[in-house]
Amino acid sequence: MIHYYMYDLESTGLKAGFHEINQISIIRISDNFQKTINIAVEHPERASQQVLDIQKITRADLKRGIKKQQAVEEINSFFNEDGAGPEARCIVGHNIAFDRRHSHALWEQEKVRFPADLWLCTKKLMSTYVKKYGQAQVMELQKTEKVKYGLDMCLIGLGLKPKFGAHSATIDTQNNLVLYNHLLSQNLNHVRVIENIPHKTKDIDIYYDFD
Repeated sequence: MIHYYMYDLESTGLKAGFHEINQISIIRISDNFQKTINIAVEHPERASQQVLDIQKITRADLKRGIKKQQAVEEINSFFNEDGAGPEARCIVGHNIAFDRRHSHALWEQEKVRFPADLWLCTKKLMSTYVKKYGQAQVMELQKTEKVKYGLDMCLIGLGLKPKFGAHSATIDTQNNLVLYNHLLSQNLNHVRVIENIPHKTKDIDIYYDFD
């Protein structure tokens, strides 16, 4: 049995390991329970001004939240509630490769293994939908948008109404769950989109606690 989790994060920039995660939100899809954690950034001076503008926050705001170690411990504990191991957990996200790189970097800094091996990108799932069914409105929107298959544009193109507001992982996970559920209702083979990418660690002592 695979346990699915909707996942999104906000970071201070694009470079994993240099830029930091300042917020993570997870929805356990089995019961729609959502957990959002704000993480105190250690190097706010590294934050991209463009990112701050998008998130509508200041460098001072980045210092608010819990420490990275506590955040990793709380998230691992949340995942462990399913009683499974990383090979039986699938992280679902939009452009999930970005979230995976940043998450692996943070967990590695804390010398623990990220507790999920499977990854499903709803951006790829959306592309599969368009190839299978065609969607004139979606494809028309892609012509005018700089970000191809952006989350809000996917929802609007499917006739779904996204939640708008300040850019946050909390809102993005909720919007992406709506998109994911809709795509699954279209009889797409989502399993074909799942990638098995375990956390490959470097020269540090890594452990994973299943308790």
